[in-house]
Amino acid sequence: MVNSKVVFEGYFLVIGSASLRYDKRVCITTGLLVFAQCFAIVYFTAGHWDVNNSIYSPYAYGSFSWSAQISQLIMMLTASALSLALVSRSQKLLQMATNDHLTGLFNRGYLDDRFAIELSRARRYGQQLSIAVIDADRFKSLNDTHGHSAGDLVLQTIGSMLRESFRQSHTAGRYGAEEFVVILPETDMETAQRKVERLREQVASTPITLATRGERVQMTISAGLASYPQDGEDAAKLLALADERMFQAKREGRNRVVASREVVLS
Repeated sequence: MVNSKVVFEGYFLVIGSASLRYDKRVCITTGLLVFAQCFAIVYFTAGHWDVNNSIYSPYAYGSFSWSAQISQLIMMLTASALSLALVSRSQKLLQMATNDHLTGLFNRGYLDDRFAIELSRARRYGQQLSIAVIDADRFKSLNDTHGHSAGDLVLQTIGSMLRESFRQSHTAGRYGAEEFVVILPETDMETAQRKVERLREQVASTPITLATRGERVQMTISAGLASYPQDGEDAAKLLALADERMFQAKREGRNRVVASREVVLS
């Protein structure tokens, strides 16, 4: 081990393979374990045997020296640092590609892909799946009255409430200007309606203070729900149905959740 290029290069492969997990914790743990193991082997070997004795030499790659071993250890740490930097950069690029920059929620492209995946999983295992389309009420009027910075603050606040209101297994994202979508795997219509209703109550009871003038605005949301398999099995139709129910909530006075199956798409 202490004088083998094959073993040394094998450790490099381990470090490189760890980066394929795209997890910074795996990179750090692997790098530290490789360094600790190599150092322990070299230290133990050098302390118990005269490795430059004629019994063990000549080596194929030269005699043992601490300077060469330390150089190898430094190279391992450098490779681990590069692996960590690569994974950090990849995670940042992935976040930029899948997240909405304003709210920090997932963007429309990710939501579409995720909904297709969750719907396929629900079909395979015979599970229920619900989707909610949520829209901020009178958002255009808010923008016209208080400016776009106030609109941005409102969207960020609603986005923060969405993150707090739903489990990690649920997927919440910004689907359009003031429109949000929540995908709820393994959730029936009744349960989904309760969760979205709690969110509606929270938004309606939380005044938002505008930073520019210190004014407080009261926002509400309207939401529509659809559920698999009761409302259909096609992703596009389920989303369209939830969207239509959201508009029904607005027509009925806003600040409400509609989950009835009475709406029929033409």
